[in-house]
Amino acid sequence: MSKSIKKILSDKQLYIFLLIVLIFFGTFLRTSFSVDTYQLFGSDNMSYMSIYKEDSRLIHYFSLTLFNNLNLNVNTIHTIIFLFAVIFTTFAIYFLNTTLNKYIKNKFLSALISTVIVINPFSIELWLFTEMAIMELSILSCVLAFKHFDTFLEKKEKKNFVFTILFMFLALFSYQGTIAIFVALSAISIIKYSDKFTNFIKNNILLGICYSIPTLSNFLIAKIMGTSRLNVGSNIIETLNYITKPALEALLNAFWILPAGIFVLYVVGSL
Repeated sequence: MSKSIKKILSDKQLYIFLLIVLIFFGTFLRTSFSVDTYQLFGSDNMSYMSIYKEDSRLIHYFSLTLFNNLNLNVNTIHTIIFLFAVIFTTFAIYFLNTTLNKYIKNKFLSALISTVIVINPFSIELWLFTEMAIMELSILSCVLAFKHFDTFLEKKEKKNFVFTILFMFLALFSYQGTIAIFVALSAISIIKYSDKFTNFIKNNILLGICYSIPTLSNFLIAKIMGTSRLNVGSNIIETLNYITKPALEALLNAFWILPAGIFVLYVVGSL
């Protein structure tokens, strides 16, 4: 086991975040399944799974197909999914907090903001779905993408830029509904590391690249698969507007899917 992993696992704050996650979401371990749970795991009908493939949520598709092929009962599958969701959510809060510690001097405020950003009405809703673990993986991937993008702007190491794009790919192919988190968080990094207006423009372009390449790839695969959920024609302007709209909303409306006022708290805490 590497020193960095040992350091993370020995950090008491990680287990505090784990306790918080269990307090918020422990009730979802109860075996009161939704209708879609039985559709996915209670029968041999795999037509429902094709929705994930058509929507380019391929990690959803392959992971849930694997569970179907393991011939596990519904209770076991639900427990496994719940445990992974807990792990992904815990690490999302932890890694977000380690990054925000650079900006927010008050440790308690940093931990509070990190928790509120990851655990909010939107993410609570995700736990109502059978695929809660994959959705929480998308949130964790957005946080890790932000962490590497922030490090890239600070140290100018190309590997961090590559990791940012890779984690955005992972986020998008898990669940597209969370990617605005990456854009909103990265806005603060751009402000901090843009000492000149030219750097501000350059950093925004780099952010756009990290966002647009995975998003466009995911979008094109979804179109090829023939999903009915993307009601966008072949017009290039219409397509670009469809892809960039979530990012623009995240920036113009603060954190968009996150609690109102958290952006202000974030900025105040970093002063």
